[in-house]
Amino acid sequence: MDAIDVQRAVRGFGTDESDLIKVLCNRSKDQLARISTQYKSKYGLTLLEAVESECGGDFKTFLM
Repeated sequence: MDAIDVQRAVRGFGTDESDLIKVLCNRSKDQLARISTQYKSKYGLTLLEAVESECGGDFKTFLM
């Protein structure tokens, strides 16, 4: 479900920063690794690649 939430946050015009923060900042490293695996299988990108392509500046640095 988290992989779907990340996709919803980054798709289309603009990025829903609050939804990204809810997922990426409230999960353990192990959980994020599993989410990234699921995200890649569904959407062809890892979480890091999605953040790099959709975010910029200090917000991108914060999430990375």
